[in-house]
Amino acid sequence: MKTVLVKDLSYQYRPGGPRILEGIDFQLNRGEIVVVTGPSGCGKSTLCCCLSGTTRHNRNGIITGEILINGKNILEMSGSGLALEVGMVFQDPDTQLFSPTVEDEIAFAPENLCLPPEHIQERVDDVMDILGIASLRNANPSQLSGGEKHLVALAAVLALDPPVLIMDEVMSQLDANGKQKVAIALQKLRDAGKTIIAVEHNLENVAFADRVLILKDGKLVDRQGDGSLVRVETLTREPSPCPESICPPCQPFLEISQAAFYYPRKTCPAVTGINLSLDKKHITAITGPNGSGKTTLTKMMIGVLQASEGVIHLEGRPLSEYSLAQVGRRIGYVFQNPDLQLFCSTVAEEIAFGLVNHGCQPAAIEEKVDFYLDYFELAAYRNSWPMHLSQGEKQRLAIAAVLVNEPEFLILDEPTTGLDDYRKKLLEEYLYKAARLGTGMLIVSHDLSFVNRIAERVVVMEKGRIQSDSRQGGECDHDA
Repeated sequence: MKTVLVKDLSYQYRPGGPRILEGIDFQLNRGEIVVVTGPSGCGKSTLCCCLSGTTRHNRNGIITGEILINGKNILEMSGSGLALEVGMVFQDPDTQLFSPTVEDEIAFAPENLCLPPEHIQERVDDVMDILGIASLRNANPSQLSGGEKHLVALAAVLALDPPVLIMDEVMSQLDANGKQKVAIALQKLRDAGKTIIAVEHNLENVAFADRVLILKDGKLVDRQGDGSLVRVETLTREPSPCPESICPPCQPFLEISQAAFYYPRKTCPAVTGINLSLDKKHITAITGPNGSGKTTLTKMMIGVLQASEGVIHLEGRPLSEYSLAQVGRRIGYVFQNPDLQLFCSTVAEEIAFGLVNHGCQPAAIEEKVDFYLDYFELAAYRNSWPMHLSQGEKQRLAIAAVLVNEPEFLILDEPTTGLDDYRKKLLEEYLYKAARLGTGMLIVSHDLSFVNRIAERVVVMEKGRIQSDSRQGGECDHDA
């Protein structure tokens, strides 16, 4: 039975604007998992928004063609009626989380359906158990890690039990355990007859899927099925050599001693007993389960969060003696969510912002902006509003806006989110060059293939502590 039928679908965000989607035709069966993949900015998220009906809220948008869900034209359905047919988890979970607790978030939609309280509680308990987030029941969603937010957003959609589930890059910030739980849940949903559409760059995350649709420049260019996911992954990835040591050991740039941090009204520390030295000549990665304190630790390193215990030194001087502006000139920080650091009117202004504040000459600013626009393939969007970019394009812009200032040290929190393999390779090459020129780096990532290719040192965190600290060729002494 055809659950989703798309005929000659095209979409523009405004009259006279480019066609983000053009001539899309496909159909999906009941009880099928289909992956949508393709380069950053090719229209994957827009396709998801069209299928879920959210593009209907854009008054300037122009949609042509036909989308049928279980035989019903979504353009003719009410919002409440469509919500019973299609559930969508957005690429940025912050856009759909608003309740004070995780339990309230998951219960919100079933409550609006006026289900009996006992049925609502049963659904909430079931989805939390399936996704392994029962321990987060009373947590505030806004205070969770990026991966935990994705799981909560997914749970809130699953609680509606929609026939069609759409997931936009849900796996990208999940740890291995989270990915496994989601994979098991999706396969159970398939067995129960649900239709699942998953947007992914890393096809290893969805190797259990039935088919893959490949988009490029807004057009459906290929369809693969029956075990071809591995073949597509092979075509889009190039092997990279293992990282070699860029230089001999150096003096610490950042020195963290017995550091801990407590969030307000929390009795347990988010991180504790942290001892870590970072120099300016090596690429270090931090990995570990969702909610293990990785992002909290990096925010402590730039002074956004003040250590509750212990001390952090920047080149021998307590970090607390520096202003945030002074730290920002020396340490560049790329947030996990690029929306948190993009605020200018155009892409070019975003890249130039730091240089202007530092008093650089206009000619030098223009030259550097042009270079980074070209390197990160954003030149076509020079005069575009950053919020109109795809998530992967926003990620590249956020990275470019930090790198252009040439900081002494870089901290990148999940920098590969939304990037296709080709652009991951571009990022790797740039980071290698920067490291060879003396820029230190700390990368937080769940993308283990990226970590293995680029990092010379890997620090693993769990439950707020450093569990291991290893370099190429052997284990480091570390008192955690």
